[in-house]
Amino acid sequence: PAEIEVTTEGLKVHSVPGNDAPVIGVVLQGSKHKVLEGDEWQWMQIEVSRWDETQYHVTNQNRGWVYGKPGLVRVVSRRWW
Repeated sequence: PAEIEVTTEGLKVHSVPGNDAPVIGVVLQGSKHKVLEGDEWQWMQIEVSRWDETQYHVTNQNRGWVYGKPGLVRVVSRRWW
């Protein structure tokens, strides 16, 4: 994917792939984010376009990992090579 839209409320963004990894912030339902890379376990590194400002987030970082399972995110556009 090249871009995703968050379809769940309050998706956690992690510093590295994995549910046990530190959470660096939360992104809002309906927000769209550029996908930088992915792995075979459905984790995607995103460039955060908009944080949920009601939740704590790391202020000096705009990249992190989200779990890209259907129901949590929707692919908006894909890369074609």
